[in-house]
Amino acid sequence: MDLFMRNLILVGSWDYKGDVYAFKVHDLVRELCLQTAKKEEFLSVFETSGGITRERRVLINGEVNRETITSNAPVRCLICNGGHYGINNLNGLKLLRTLSNVATTFISESIFQQVNLRYLNVSLVYIPRRSLYYLPSSISLLWNLQILTIYVPNKSKVIAPYGVWEMVQLRKIEVNMICLIDPLPVDKATRMVMRNLYTLFEVENFRLSEEVYRRIPNVRELHLSYSCDEESWYYCPHNLCYFHQLQYLALQFDGDSKWREFATCLTFPSSLRSLCLSGCGVDWEELTMMVGSLPHLQMLSLLPNSVIGSVWNPIEGKFCHLKTLNIYGCDLVSWNADNSHFPVLESLRLRLSKLIEFPSGIGEIGTLKYIALRFCSASSTISAMRTLAEQEELANESLRLAVYFRGDGETMERFKKRVSPAVLICHCISSVPNNIHSYAPCI
Repeated sequence: MDLFMRNLILVGSWDYKGDVYAFKVHDLVRELCLQTAKKEEFLSVFETSGGITRERRVLINGEVNRETITSNAPVRCLICNGGHYGINNLNGLKLLRTLSNVATTFISESIFQQVNLRYLNVSLVYIPRRSLYYLPSSISLLWNLQILTIYVPNKSKVIAPYGVWEMVQLRKIEVNMICLIDPLPVDKATRMVMRNLYTLFEVENFRLSEEVYRRIPNVRELHLSYSCDEESWYYCPHNLCYFHQLQYLALQFDGDSKWREFATCLTFPSSLRSLCLSGCGVDWEELTMMVGSLPHLQMLSLLPNSVIGSVWNPIEGKFCHLKTLNIYGCDLVSWNADNSHFPVLESLRLRLSKLIEFPSGIGEIGTLKYIALRFCSASSTISAMRTLAEQEELANESLRLAVYFRGDGETMERFKKRVSPAVLICHCISSVPNNIHSYAPCI
């Protein structure tokens, strides 16, 4: 963040927690980095030619020949940037610890000879009419592996073998859709506990059984999705409370009404700091009772179909520690909220096309710094601007409002002239019918 504040690096993307997910650099800074890396022999960059004989950290740009890396080269780190280096060409690299951005049609058995691997990042190439990719049981031979990242094509998934539960060094499993076999109940003396596993991304139909929470007791971040014909009780929602270290949780459901029962049966651990819900279909009162009393909840994201109902009347004494609230795509029409309901809120992001009026009491929250409205109704946007104007009159100069709208550039310029300098106008070009014209004449 120090480098970011000095403009030496730029933010590439943000994650759902509001943290920086990826940084990027200007091309001049990149060239400077590459020259320095080459001078100090920290990193070697290869295009389409050249032999790799004694380099330890290697970045390959584009396609390379099979003979680029000589047998028994002391390569510790191999990153393929934009090209395809055959995964079967790794047999001689016995010291390899990091393998990143390798594209392949399947996970080859040869990769499991790399017993020193700590980091593995693989992209599976799209194959028509193929929706399942299987990890071989020999994956457990990578007993040093700490981070496993696999990208699969859209609407495809990875089927993981039972051996994954034996990889006790794993810290992070990130796959954009993975199915894990339920671990078999075993005696405490023979149970292999994955104490280092902190992050588990995009697991489909994950059963929160007793054996599962005992196998991964220290998991801090879970991303789960559910879309199955099994009854909701089969997935043991009441066991969620036993993940005592859990801080970040994302739950996505397919919108079936049966998942409402699953969601209302969830018992969230008191350690939870961030929660993202989608498709569970609870009502606003149920939501408040489910998560409003969590003592450490700081971020709540409500995505489409997560909550149903047109009226939300928050309860005083709930959401006492909530700092970030995101509501996207819910059918909220009336929201009766003020500073007593969200006393320490700092950031509010809304995408509510049916909301009639922005709650003016929100502006009285002393900690609130940022409000973003994405394609909200004309009336709610105008009322939010009135709230901002009222706060300016009260010498609250720290509050900022961002309005995202669709329209042409000329309309945007007219719009800017009519609003307070504290309002950030964000222009989005889209084929969706413009709704800026309903804003401008009323301001």
